[in-house]
Amino acid sequence: DPAPAPALVLARAPTPDPVPAKSPAKPSLLSLKFDGDFLINGRPLRLQADHPTQTHVETGYRVWECGILLAKYCEKTMPDVVHRRVLELGCGTGIAGVAFALMGAQVTLTDLPVLRDRIIDTIDRNEQAVSEAGGSLHFQALDWNRYSEWSMQGNVDLIIATDCVWHSSFITPFVATLHSLCAAYGCPALVAHKIRYPGVGDPFFAALR
Repeated sequence: DPAPAPALVLARAPTPDPVPAKSPAKPSLLSLKFDGDFLINGRPLRLQADHPTQTHVETGYRVWECGILLAKYCEKTMPDVVHRRVLELGCGTGIAGVAFALMGAQVTLTDLPVLRDRIIDTIDRNEQAVSEAGGSLHFQALDWNRYSEWSMQGNVDLIIATDCVWHSSFITPFVATLHSLCAAYGCPALVAHKIRYPGVGDPFFAALR
């Protein structure tokens, strides 16, 4: 029989409401340094991340809005991730995966080999806090165009991804990888995506469904 379709929970980053003129300004993405100023489960989540105003060819060096969104979503609504095995696709800086680990999950971060050193640095920066929370972090390289060659021992309870698809050329390989891994492990996926370009966002959500 054909494998069942993966269960997907899709989250669109909301458009922020206008801030009243007399309201105090809230910390913004531009102000976060991730040097101890961003907490998950009462513990600092530390990153070496490019500032959003920096121009860099590698988008995986920046923290994107949906990474922060999913990190806080996990903290506020998913206390049951303790000891769960979580796989993050296209982790970039790893903010979402690290957040799950700080909640006690056993997390495998995946991305292209070019990001290996940056992600290993992220793991090292958070190793003590993650250990104290009962979680763990590991990295494995995964190219969506070669996902059929990739494997990981053991079970996966949840696959996560945030702001992975910013160009239409990524839609097919990402969705194929996600569906294949969800079917292989029999697990759901939690995907957060901010629609920046209708020509990318709308087809992406349609492909996921």
